[in-house]
Amino acid sequence: MGRSLLVFLMIFSFLEGFSQAETRVVSHKIHLDLQEVLTVEMSQDNLESFVFNTEEAYESGIAQEAACTFKVKGNTDWYLSWQATSPSFTNAQGYQVPASVLEIGKDANYAPLTASASANGVSGQRGNHNRAGNTFSLSYKAKPSHDMPKGEYSIEVMYTLTPR
Repeated sequence: MGRSLLVFLMIFSFLEGFSQAETRVVSHKIHLDLQEVLTVEMSQDNLESFVFNTEEAYESGIAQEAACTFKVKGNTDWYLSWQATSPSFTNAQGYQVPASVLEIGKDANYAPLTASASANGVSGQRGNHNRAGNTFSLSYKAKPSHDMPKGEYSIEVMYTLTPR
């Protein structure tokens, strides 16, 4: 019995020493370098040509509600502005119509198109396009005058997305 007790004590002290081994922990830092990312997508699903073929169209103008839809994604607040790439619409015969004949706006708040950086624009907050305000539509309204020569005119509108 003395031997059994001795063997038991030896095993117990071995196990006790084994269970008291210290736990070792190591760690390191992981760094994230989040650079500024800002993107915009535009779809023109509802944009059509403005056809002025009645007196009423000339008098009232033609509006295209929600003509273009924009989806903005980014990790910074943003501002979308617009401007014409030239001061006038032009046609194949060289005639010109002022860019201001076209007005652009959101929620029926229209402002004339100009060839300089627009003080009119839309702002939003960081997030993807599902965040409120980061998907929106712009509407267009055109109202030429009777003293403008007939013809098909065009102008390029440039949209600029900038961080705020």
